[in-house]
Amino acid sequence: MTAGPLAGIRVVELAHYHMGVEKREENCRELVRILDGLFAELDFAEWEKRAAEQDFISTRVNELTDLADDPQIQANGYFERRPHPVFGEWAYVATPLHLARTPVSIRSCAPQPGENNDEVLSEWLGLSPEGIARLYAGEVI
Repeated sequence: MTAGPLAGIRVVELAHYHMGVEKREENCRELVRILDGLFAELDFAEWEKRAAEQDFISTRVNELTDLADDPQIQANGYFERRPHPVFGEWAYVATPLHLARTPVSIRSCAPQPGENNDEVLSEWLGLSPEGIARLYAGEVI
């Protein structure tokens, strides 16, 4: 058994799985299976505690859904919370651009599917109200 944050790993058992590049490639799936089982034995708080006790650099691997509530992400302003008409408060990815004379901002939420059909079809594609009505009547849109 090893000491430190990874206490519990049987070094002898794992040694043949990662001795040299070829062995690592050959046994990577089995090694991952063993390590997954080991890491599943404790929750993140316990692993974090063990790592800190040994001055072992570690970090949690977030799920995508964790990012909006991550303290560092919030402190850096990577998300902007705004109201959404369907989902309530929503975390939008903030722009990484910070321009002095032309500030960039989130002015509205993303449209729902089909919400801007009439505007796009008339203003961008030049369709008449009658042409748009025919598309609706023919269930094209």
